[in-house]
Amino acid sequence: MGLLSLVAAAAEPSLRSGLDLAGFDRSVRPQDDLYRFAGGTWLATTEIPADRSNYGTFSKLEDDALESLRTLTEAAASDATRAPGSDAQKLGDLFTAYMDTARIEARGLEPLAAELGRIDSLQSTRDVFGYFGRAQRFGIASPVNAYVGQDRRQSTRYIAGLSQGGLSMPDSEYYLTDVVVLAAKAGLKVNAISTGSPPLATLFSSKEKKTGRTRTSLSKAPS
Repeated sequence: MGLLSLVAAAAEPSLRSGLDLAGFDRSVRPQDDLYRFAGGTWLATTEIPADRSNYGTFSKLEDDALESLRTLTEAAASDATRAPGSDAQKLGDLFTAYMDTARIEARGLEPLAAELGRIDSLQSTRDVFGYFGRAQRFGIASPVNAYVGQDRRQSTRYIAGLSQGGLSMPDSEYYLTDVVVLAAKAGLKVNAISTGSPPLATLFSSKEKKTGRTRTSLSKAPS
């Protein structure tokens, strides 16, 4: 019995810490600065990539996940034995079509002609907000997002909710100026919807201008 216990104990994997102990800065006392104690060495030795404004554990997790997705996608696209109608075939075909930039350039906006026609036909603010609902079903960004989530006041149920989605542009100046309205009319219709009449800027009234918050105001702590 004693021998079996020893064998079982030997077969169990050794436990490892889930913490990045190498990133600790032992020169700092945790009671003085827990943040520096737990990550001081990592902060001092980790370089932020040139194309990033910040970097951290979640950034690395995202990079690793994207790399795994790319490997899976490329494998599906190059698999000659994939079964017709299978998930691998659908994924591989989607990736192949997405990467065929020559065909995309040759076709231009022709595949979007019907959808752009729908946008051109919008005549009122009501029409625009109706289109927001359609756009969301196709993953097209719109200023208002609808979703179903847990009720914050009664956690046993789910309710419909609305949130500000933005225009896929950084700040209000990008859509409240004549230059951008003209650009929207010229072709940027999917992410910056323009009805032509009334002008895009007037669809979002002065009330929106007063209630909207800039990046600067959002970055300031409440007094």
